[in-house]
Amino acid sequence: MTYTGNSSYCYTNSLHMCLHHAGMVELPDVSFIECLTGMPFGTCFLNFDMPMFFPSPAIMDPHEGLSQALETLGWTCELWQGEKEDDARTALESALRDGPVLLGPLDMSFLSYDPNHKSKAGGDHFLVVLNITNDIVELHDPQFYPYVVIPISEMMQAWNASAIGYIDKTYTLRYGFQEQKKVSREKLLRNALRVAQTLQADVREGPVAYTGAAAFKKALKLIEPTPAPAFAGFLTHFALPIGARRSHDAVRFMIEAGKGELASLYEGKAKLFGSTQYHAATQNWSTVSNNFRDLAELEEELTEKIQT
Repeated sequence: MTYTGNSSYCYTNSLHMCLHHAGMVELPDVSFIECLTGMPFGTCFLNFDMPMFFPSPAIMDPHEGLSQALETLGWTCELWQGEKEDDARTALESALRDGPVLLGPLDMSFLSYDPNHKSKAGGDHFLVVLNITNDIVELHDPQFYPYVVIPISEMMQAWNASAIGYIDKTYTLRYGFQEQKKVSREKLLRNALRVAQTLQADVREGPVAYTGAAAFKKALKLIEPTPAPAFAGFLTHFALPIGARRSHDAVRFMIEAGKGELASLYEGKAKLFGSTQYHAATQNWSTVSNNFRDLAELEEELTEKIQT
């Protein structure tokens, strides 16, 4: 059964809003755009001082995913990146003359309209800025907050992405979305499938990045017998639910692409991620460990079969 509802798809929802405003005629739904970003196709473990586990490829991130989705769709936009706050504010005000601006990544801990913002230090986010009036920014935050406002000073603090590991610029924005060429649905699927195959088949076994089955096995070592609170919290608040959603969306994509066997494997992955949520939230770590073993086996099968 198809799932509809909220997920941590801030970048995809932000792009969807901008494409709709730009007049895209055959606008795909958010789930399909998520697959065009490539983010559902792979799993990675990053062996940092504070280890991280992501239900996404090691060679793709939300910033690059937005560019990938636009290229696949045959659309383009203006991309501005810079290091100085004054330049960034000027660029934002200038871009707003052409319409809404996709901003991000941002640091969620400075978005004070979110009552839980202080607990989200270093968390990345994307949103759409609508206008600035008297130093007050009006925006659409796809994570619960349409037409919310925030002082420009606080927005600039949040927009400073120096704590976001995957971006090499302090400030990033996109604007001026427009169609570059017509792309049929068939070609969309064909091109996106080729990207999915590349991402899912990427195998890395350290020393920093681990992908595929190795990612689940590295995470398993942190889960048994009991994970640290920070890692447990990251699993329950982010990795498990978005892993279930991304895998579920991959099912629909693979069915349409005519890859029924792959669709079945992604469905199994979605169900395992989804069922693991309860056990992680209730600290039943032995069951979580068993599920991660099953996920490792399934991911290995996916990595092998997606290349055929």
